[in-house]
Amino acid sequence: MVITTNSNQNIFKINSDGKIVTSIGKLKKYGEDIINNKAAKNKTAWKPVSVALDKHGYIYVVDRVNNAIIKFTAEGKLVSQVDMEKYNIRASKIRIDLNNNCYIWEDLYDSKRLLSVNINELF
Repeated sequence: MVITTNSNQNIFKINSDGKIVTSIGKLKKYGEDIINNKAAKNKTAWKPVSVALDKHGYIYVVDRVNNAIIKFTAEGKLVSQVDMEKYNIRASKIRIDLNNNCYIWEDLYDSKRLLSVNINELF
């Protein structure tokens, strides 16, 4: 299971015994990096709001502030990042099915849309 704690910018992978086996991010004071936008420069999740796993164990994180989907290995190492502006969508949730179809929701006040794309085409 993978969870996000967007109030302190962490993603945790938890095993069946309830123990944290992977941690991505670190505890920060809310908003400490917003001025310099260090998250975008370092390609690390600044405000993770949704996470998903694919069938190979890769972790995908929706970074709300940078409007990006960030891909990590099962061990938490950065693989790559996709800017969602090129798809004209403001990502808020992500899910991946067993066929590697990726569903990205935009859930804003005046816009609710769904992007469906194969995860291999996205990255």
